[in-house]
Amino acid sequence: MYWRPLLGAVVNIVISIALVNPLGIYGVIIGTISADFFTFFLIEPFVLHKYSFDVIQPTVHYYIKHLKYMTLLALIGGVDWLICSHFTVGLGWISVAIHILICALSVPVVLCAACWNQPEMKYIKGLTKNIIGNISKRAN
Repeated sequence: MYWRPLLGAVVNIVISIALVNPLGIYGVIIGTISADFFTFFLIEPFVLHKYSFDVIQPTVHYYIKHLKYMTLLALIGGVDWLICSHFTVGLGWISVAIHILICALSVPVVLCAACWNQPEMKYIKGLTKNIIGNISKRAN
């Protein structure tokens, strides 16, 4: 498992050097992001599922779940962009505040609604109930 950081560094250096002349600093940023994506998103789940988890489960389920989450976030971002571009143009700082409000409310509300029956959401609901219960016990 020691080879992952080395592989990430090699990918980062190769892509950064290849892209620094045509793109400048943006090439280096793309190299860093692609190395992180390659090592953390593609390799890390495989290594974790193979060596660390007690339950043997194919890595493909992890990738499918993340693809669903990324698709949902892209849809939310598109809808937010449509809403913000049509209703809040030319209002200055008020427009910025409305954009922040729309994005800050739409993302968690839609994610909670879409993932309400998922095991992760059930865990978060139970954790939230425990925290609220502990706070109310301390207040009394």
